[in-house]
Amino acid sequence: MYSGGPQVCHHCKQPGHFVRDCQLRQVPNVVALLGGNGGAPAQDNDGLLSTPNAIVPYRPPAANGGQNKGSRHNSNHGTNQGNKGYNNQGYDNGYNQGYSNNYGRTGYQQRPRNNWWTDNREREKNERFDKVWGWFSEEMENKDKERRAKEEKLEEEEEKRKVQAAEEERAKAKKERKEFERSLERMVKDNMKEVCQEVLGKKASTSRVSTAGCVMEARRDETRSDEGKRKEQDDRWRREDSAAREQLEKQRMEEMERLRKDNDDLIRMASQLWQSQ
Repeated sequence: MYSGGPQVCHHCKQPGHFVRDCQLRQVPNVVALLGGNGGAPAQDNDGLLSTPNAIVPYRPPAANGGQNKGSRHNSNHGTNQGNKGYNNQGYDNGYNQGYSNNYGRTGYQQRPRNNWWTDNREREKNERFDKVWGWFSEEMENKDKERRAKEEKLEEEEEKRKVQAAEEERAKAKKERKEFERSLERMVKDNMKEVCQEVLGKKASTSRVSTAGCVMEARRDETRSDEGKRKEQDDRWRREDSAAREQLEKQRMEEMERLRKDNDDLIRMASQLWQSQ
């Protein structure tokens, strides 16, 4: 096509359209076929060259000054409505009625988007949230079970230790008491021997009174000694119980601090997993 001249197709040499809109692009030697009638093709009533040997009959452009600057949609629209001898009888009945109704006549009509994509997106987000929340809840439940199990185990061990310590103290006190009684008995016997030896020349009554006084004094000494040992033992148990309570409280605080750190780590891991998905 030359600027300033008529619009002529470079393939079929026919005016009124461009090469891209030519209906005879697939036909080789179309110029020879169109001009095969003695090399002097005749003109029709509109002043255009006739195409008696064309596979697809040529239809002149619409009354727009010969300017066919529309898109392929306009070309297809004109062709589908104009070529009644070829399209309307065969191919257009099955294909153009089903396909060109959307593309040839009214242009491309985008299928209206429904809410499937949005619903699917929301469902995926909910599933991911449920998955992360389920994992987080399970981890928290497991951590809570472990914490309760450790606390119960520590309490059981503490109770066992207290019971064992009390039994050991009672056994030790019983053993000390027996040893004290034996030592006191030996001391009383020795004192009695000495007293008896000293008062051999005195009356029997005086000897009995002295012996009774020695026995009573020995019993008072034993009672005072027992009370002192009992107080000492009570003080020792009290100190041990206080130390044990302090140790248990310290372990409990350490365990709570560790569980708090584990909880913070789980929350941070869940947040990172949620952000990555």
